[in-house]
This record gives sequence, structure tokens and C-alpha cells, in this order.
Amino acid sequence: PVIATVKHYACNNSEYDRHKSNSIVDERTLREIYLPAFKRCVECGTLAVMTSYNQINGTYASEHPYLLDGILRGEWCFEHLVVSDWNSLYSTDGVLSCGVDLEMPGPRYLSKEKVLDALRRNVVDEDAVDTKVLHLFRAYEKAGLFSSPLSDQSFHAGCKEHREVALEVAQSSVVLLKNEQLLPLKKGASICLGGGNADKVAQGGGSSMIHLPEDQVTLAKKLGDQATLLPTYWYRSRTYMNTVMHADVVILVVGFDHVLESEAYDRPWKLEKQDIQSIKHATALNKNTVVIVQSGGAVEMSSWHSSVKAILWTSYLGSSTAEALESIVFGTCNPCGKLPFTWAHKLSDYRSMRVYPKDFQLLNLDRLRKGQGDPAVREVSPLSYTEGLMVGYRQFDTEQLEMLYCFGHGLSYSDFSYEDLTLVKKGEQLFELSCTEI
Repeated sequence: PVIATVKHYACNNSEYDRHKSNSIVDERTLREIYLPAFKRCVECGTLAVMTSYNQINGTYASEHPYLLDGILRGEWCFEHLVVSDWNSLYSTDGVLSCGVDLEMPGPRYLSKEKVLDALRRNVVDEDAVDTKVLHLFRAYEKAGLFSSPLSDQSFHAGCKEHREVALEVAQSSVVLLKNEQLLPLKKGASICLGGGNADKVAQGGGSSMIHLPEDQVTLAKKLGDQATLLPTYWYRSRTYMNTVMHADVVILVVGFDHVLESEAYDRPWKLEKQDIQSIKHATALNKNTVVIVQSGGAVEMSSWHSSVKAILWTSYLGSSTAEALESIVFGTCNPCGKLPFTWAHKLSDYRSMRVYPKDFQLLNLDRLRKGQGDPAVREVSPLSYTEGLMVGYRQFDTEQLEMLYCFGHGLSYSDFSYEDLTLVKKGEQLFELSCTEI
């Protein structure tokens, strides 16, 4: 009995100062871009929705009458649990009037004393409080929480079946961006393996992290003696440079990890300097260079993209990272992932980034510590969605802007050909195409 929680409702599109940002978005953009995914989840029966930290058009998501009472509960008829993100409440009265049902991680604004005080002041009546309790009970009852123990001793996480699913998901998530007849590699090929993520299992930080065993297998361990593991600054050593030059292939695993890509702050657009230098030196010495990029989204690649023969984008593959990458690189698994976003040449190509805070890459610990869930600390800054509907492929298609890789891009190791193509007119502007796929 597990409740899947859909988050973060809504317009949670900035990690930069997320507690102190006000997403200013027009109605059409809100309806067409940022709400449909939540609506679909409600239609499919989700039992819980989590609100975001930010304000939307001047009101915090956790106490937003229009988003919660008007759309979620009113238009979509959602009758189950609305839960706050951690420390994302900013008042008692607003939340009791039209806000979340459950405050996490503990009662601060919805403590017994503050709720009773609000009742005494007639801010809210008992029926409103009862309604919130019923939202919780409905979700718990549907999930079976009243009839099952909270800890099921017969359930074993991480069993063989779970690991098989994890591997299948990891393998199907890898996107082959570029391949100039280099991949898949032949068994027995001599490999130089480098990059900041070559000997670790990289994952995003915060609540997305999973607990891995200390002896978790990395790609370096998986390849074993077949690969020479390069140190960070291998290009300063003549010995390693010579090894790279004479290897059959160089594989560089670059990107971010749970420190650089986490919650409450934005990650850099560019890769680590040492990884970029590693790519540039490797391609100068060995034309057979493969770059594996591990990140939650697009990164700067234009400065080195053209000199690399093969590029894989993997996102974060979890506990099956090493096994999935090995199977893709050696062709025991055919890459089939497709890009879920448009990959630009420059960060400024994205219209939404043109009004974004210029210092987003600077990690300010003082800003992270102060104002988390406290309306009295620091002013809220506007984050205007001036791009409107012009996000992703909509913008690039409309502006006819050149991109590095389009939405939906993804190669494979297979060759496809089509024969016997026929085109039949079915109407004034309607045609039907049929063919034989070889």
C-alpha cells in the first residue's frame, strides 16, 4: 500500500531561490503548458498531490484558492490528499481557508495550538477542518493503509525481479545522440576510461537520491582489466597520453552528481573544466572517442561536440548504471531512448533563460539557509514567464532557430529501409502513407 504523490503543483520551474520566487504566468500558458500533466494524473487516479514552494501570480501554492479549490478540487473533482512540500507553508490562516491538508515534515503552521486559535478567531469553521481530515482518510482507505501494516515484513525491496526492472528501465533510457560508425564496440577492444563519473554511480541530489551499497559496481569496475582508468588530469602525463593515443577507443563519462545537481539551487550549464579539457585532449590524440553525458538535462556541448565520434546521454540510471552502460557500449542492448527536451547550442537560445537570474550558477549557502519557509525573511522576487507558450520545440520551430538536437531525437544501432511506398489521397488535405519496412 503505497501512495504515489504527484509533484510539484504548480509552476515549479526554478530551483534558484524557490522559496522566494513568484511565478508570473498567464492563464493560457498555465492551462496549456503547466497544468495538463497534473490533470492527466488526477484522471488516472492519483491519491496525492504535493504543492510547490513558490508563489504563482502572487500567492503561495500551498494556500492558493484558484489552483487548489478552483481547479484541482473544483474542475478536476479531486477528493484526496493534498500535501505540502517540506517546509513550504507560510501561514496558518491561508492554509486552513483554502490550502493543503497535510503539513510536512511536521506541524509548524498547522499545529494543534494554531488551528484551535484560528477556530476561536472564526478564520475557519470545524467543517473546513473536517473536510481536510476526510481528504486524508479517503486517500488512506483507497491505498489500503487501514487494513495493512505500515511495515510489511514479507516485502523484500531490491529482489531479483526489482533489479531486472531497474536494468530494463536504465537500458531503455539511454539516448544515442551521435554515432559515426564507432559504437557498438567489439569485445576485447582496448579501452581508456576517464571522466569525473567513470568510477562512481552518479545520481541527482536531494529527494531523488537512492541509497546504494558501498561496494556498488561502477563502470570502471565493470570493465575491469579491459580498460585503463585515467586519473583526472591524465593529459599532464606523457605516459597516459601515449596510452590514450594507442587505445582502440577512449570512453569519457562526464556530467554532474548529487552535489552539483540537487535541490534548492541550479546546476551549471557547462561541464566541469577538467572534463572539458579531458574531452579536447582525448579527441586530439585519438579520433575514436566516446563521451557519455550524465545530467538531468541539456548541457553545453558545442565547444567539443564536432570532434567526438559518439555521444550518449544517459540522465541518471540508478543502481543499474554500470551494467546498462556496458550493455549499450558493447551492443548487447540496442539504444532506444529519445530526448524529452530540445537541446540548444547556447543557454541563451532558450527564450525562458533570457530573463532568468544571471547568477543562477552561484551557490549561496546563506541564501539557502535563510528564508526556507519563513515569510518574514527576504523579499519574494518575480520570475516572469515572458516566453509564454514558446518553450521547447514550440519556440525553436516558431523562430526557426537551429538546435543541437531536436526533441525526440535518438539513434540506434539498427539500419532501417522502406520499400513499396504508396500515397493515397483520402480527402482535400488528407493522405494515407503505406510501405513495407525492411
